[in-house]
Amino acid sequence: MKKKLLSIVSILLLLTFFVSGCSSRDTPSFNDQSMPEDAVIHDKSAESTEQSKENQDFLKKDDKLIVTYQVDYLVDNLDDSTKIVKELLKKENGFADSEEVYNSGMEHYFILRVPQEVVESFVDTLNQQLGKPTYLSKRTENVTSSYTDLEARIRMEDAKQARLNELMARAERMEDMIQLENAIAESISHKESMQNELNHMDDSIQYSSIHLRITEKDRVSSPSRVSFGYRVVEAFKGMFFNTVTFIENFIIFLIYLIPVIIVALIIVYIVKKWRKRNPGFPEFKWTRKQKKNEKPQESKAPVQSDLLKDLSENNSDSDQKES
Repeated sequence: MKKKLLSIVSILLLLTFFVSGCSSRDTPSFNDQSMPEDAVIHDKSAESTEQSKENQDFLKKDDKLIVTYQVDYLVDNLDDSTKIVKELLKKENGFADSEEVYNSGMEHYFILRVPQEVVESFVDTLNQQLGKPTYLSKRTENVTSSYTDLEARIRMEDAKQARLNELMARAERMEDMIQLENAIAESISHKESMQNELNHMDDSIQYSSIHLRITEKDRVSSPSRVSFGYRVVEAFKGMFFNTVTFIENFIIFLIYLIPVIIVALIIVYIVKKWRKRNPGFPEFKWTRKQKKNEKPQESKAPVQSDLLKDLSENNSDSDQKES
């Protein structure tokens, strides 16, 4: 019984160790988080920039365009690169719409707003200062038709309000005045909504957006920057983390097994009680199954040698003579 319990416990330990190992492989490491998702220049970026250049040949000077860039860089020093971006942004009269930090300060993400007339030169300067980008895409959206449609609808609302105001000045009945006031308020609200949309479109046209991500290279991949002591400390940290993870997974696995253990203990208790009440019931024993062609083993008597046989015969003859 004890051997069976020990075997069951050893199997559970092996299962928990296997589960913890799989979970530790699935969890992203520090090195994986520090590396950018797009570590190789995509061919789509080159195609998109070429297509945008081809589309520009069909554009007119008065077209309303919204230009959006997405650029990723992998740099040696994140602080110096961030400083370069901020200085260049200030020089071109741009501003940062948002700035976020990820992966324990190893990655910075910006949404930059740069005047459209200098956005291409701004990106070119970034390429010169920070190096070749790991990802680059440019998207140009022509919103001329939507822009002109909004302007026309706003003019129509202005003309509508002028007519309603004239009717309001001529109205004499209270019911007519109330209806005209409601119509004027609805027209003003509609115009303000369209005007806000037009202002947002103007802002997007005037200032292009640049989604910029700067990631610092993995320190472990550059041996010149990592000392032996640092690697030893990181190894101990990893060992401690894996040990804690194994213990946590083992405890969680035991928690999952609690219902099974309780049911098994109840069954063992019931069986013991029943056997005490029925002592004459034969115990179940494991026996090896006999194969079909296997003959039953016969009990072999010990074979005596010839010398022993002679000695036994002599002893019997001497006993008969004496008698």
